[in-house]
Formats: sequence, structure tokens, C-alpha cells
Amino acid sequence: MALQNMSVVAPILALGLFLTIQCFQLPTPALLKASRSLFEKRKGDRSHWCCKKDLSPVVTQFTRKQVQRYIVSKNYTYVTDYKPCDPNDVNNTLLFCPVHKTDIVKTPMYRMVTVMLNRTETPSCKEKDLTCCKGFSLYLDNCYEPEELKTIKALAQLGLTG
Repeated sequence: MALQNMSVVAPILALGLFLTIQCFQLPTPALLKASRSLFEKRKGDRSHWCCKKDLSPVVTQFTRKQVQRYIVSKNYTYVTDYKPCDPNDVNNTLLFCPVHKTDIVKTPMYRMVTVMLNRTETPSCKEKDLTCCKGFSLYLDNCYEPEELKTIKALAQLGLTG
């Protein structure tokens, strides 16, 4: 859709002179709406750009020393009381037998250990390797779908793109 320049000589009386008025055909509301939705859709969208090189993540293994906590348990057994021994126990020759109690004490300990870690890095695409993805066409340093490209070209013919 091209701009149609229509010169119309209109009898406008301004200080007794006839003036020539330039009239232009304005873009249709549908075209303006399409251009607004196109630019809003594209804000921050980079899905139409692809890289010529493989950008698979690279996994690197490395080691690192770190502190490891562990628990050491110790059992402490001691006599708390005495009670009469069992008379049926033939192995016992005592009258009073000790009553034992066991306490478990857990003590935190620390040591340095070497651990193996993985680092995953995704390389970035260099500007020279950028290209339009499949189904997109390059126009004025941007990638567009075929339908969007028609709209952009129509707007360019109207002089509404920068």
C-alpha cells in the first residue's frame, strides 16, 4: 500500500491567495493494529535468532576441599546402685550385684575432604554466528516470519518505520 499524494487546489481565501493542499492516504486501522501488535510481540523476544554453531552445554569436573562434619559416639558405662543378687544364679557368688547404666555421648568432629563437583556452562553465540531461525527471513537486521515481513514492508512503503 503506497502513499498516494493527491494535490488538490482548494479555494481557501487567506489574504486573497489560493493555496495548494497536500492530502495523503493514511494507513488503514487494520495495518496500524497489526504494526502495534507486531512490535509488542517482539519486545525482548529473541526466539527468532539462532546460532550457526552448536551451543551444547559443556560439563567440566573439578575438585574442591571442603569441611565435612561427622559424629563420634562413645559409650560410658558406670555403676549407679547395688541390689540383692539373684539366688538362682549359680555363677554369682556375691550377695549384692551392681546396677549399671550406659550413657552415649555424641561429639561432633570435623575433617577436610576432597569432593568432585560438576560445572555446566552453556557457551554464548558470537555475533558473527547469529542467523535467522528456520521459517524466518532477514530484513533490515531483524528476523521476521513471512506474515510479519509483509506488514513491515507495507509500513516501510508508508514511511512509518525508522
